[in-house]
Amino acid sequence: MLSSMLLSQAPAWGDVPTWISAAGGLLALAFAAVAALAAHRVYGIESARDQRAEADRNERTVAEQRKQASAVAAWPVFANEPSKRWRIGSKEYAFAAAIRNATEVPIYGVIIHYYDDEVGWHGIRRAGLVPPGSEPVIIAGIDEVEDRGQGDGRVDTKRFKVAIDFTDAGGTNWRRDERGQLSMEGQQHRGVQHGPPAAQRGEEDVSR
Repeated sequence: MLSSMLLSQAPAWGDVPTWISAAGGLLALAFAAVAALAAHRVYGIESARDQRAEADRNERTVAEQRKQASAVAAWPVFANEPSKRWRIGSKEYAFAAAIRNATEVPIYGVIIHYYDDEVGWHGIRRAGLVPPGSEPVIIAGIDEVEDRGQGDGRVDTKRFKVAIDFTDAGGTNWRRDERGQLSMEGQQHRGVQHGPPAAQRGEEDVSR
């Protein structure tokens, strides 16, 4: 009778199948958690690798673009003798820009900027396309002028500095500034006044 009473007061721990089922559920949850952590770690590794690969591709693309743009240069040229001046219509110019495109493809949307910083003068020439070649292309003339009225005296074409904006074959815009520095950017004209040619606006005529 005593043994019957002890057995009746023992806690109900469940049967063996219930224990096995519970243990299996816990193991399944543990394995799922471990698998999730491993998958997250693999995703992080793959994501970082993809980001590095994309950065490498971008660096190579920029390097390839800069390689073409680096082969484009511009500088001012001057005619010391009247017989060597450049004539456009009824005008003669004692200055021009030499543009050398030492690549194998044209450059587009070329805009030449002339600066006489001593008097704050800025003129531009829209040259359009410049073909590739081992020799520079000479482009004369002024399409638009802005005289900001800084300093005293007349514009002296012999003080001219030249910068150019252009678009490469891949559609990237570049600027080679008057110091020869190359930068990737949109075409910016340092405050150019747009309108008809200077001669039509009654502004100073820099043709000689």
